[in-house]
Amino acid sequence: MIRPQLTDLQLKILNLVYRLQVATLHALRTLLDDDGLEEAVTDLESNAYLNRVRLFDKTWCYQLTERYALEVDPRSEAHKPLIRSQLTRAYARMQFFVNTPSREPLAKIDFLDTPYAIPGMRHRDYYATDIGIGHFVLDRGRESTWNRLLLKLTRRVIGRHRKLLAYATLILQGRFELGVVTAYSSKADRLRTEVNRHKLFERIPVVVQVVPEILAF
Repeated sequence: MIRPQLTDLQLKILNLVYRLQVATLHALRTLLDDDGLEEAVTDLESNAYLNRVRLFDKTWCYQLTERYALEVDPRSEAHKPLIRSQLTRAYARMQFFVNTPSREPLAKIDFLDTPYAIPGMRHRDYYATDIGIGHFVLDRGRESTWNRLLLKLTRRVIGRHRKLLAYATLILQGRFELGVVTAYSSKADRLRTEVNRHKLFERIPVVVQVVPEILAF
């Protein structure tokens, strides 16, 4: 199949979907803000650049097709079907960037070019901020388990990064943050309160977002 020449907007859409893993039309509208977006997405779908994937109820998202994903990166897995837990995480991560547009998802190639790409770390766990790097955390616990979430942040997430020189330096400079998504507003409020009381977070900002739709998965 002969494909048409892609416009700048279409390339931006494909690049964003690649970085996000999945993207709803609402997310694309919010993050790209272009009047011609819907027409561009329709053309990309009809020309086999994008696949439409069902999320929940009547909500759909877009994912790269295999052909285009491999054109971007021969080792890419961006086109592979996601199991339920992966889809939940991808949706939560997407909504995090929709709610905090000053932060940007990192493509694998971008992450590997930084000193923070340490073996065993996944590029989709990290994102770029105006001054440094953020680490994304999805809370899958019940509404009442804010204390377990706080313990996870302090011991597992921060504890691990403080042992790594590149991240320890970022933390000392105030350039490392945590981005947390939970389904519960009460849990988010409690976590924000506890973080403000905790000395460990004096140099580590924590951005907490509520995405109740993740309970629908």
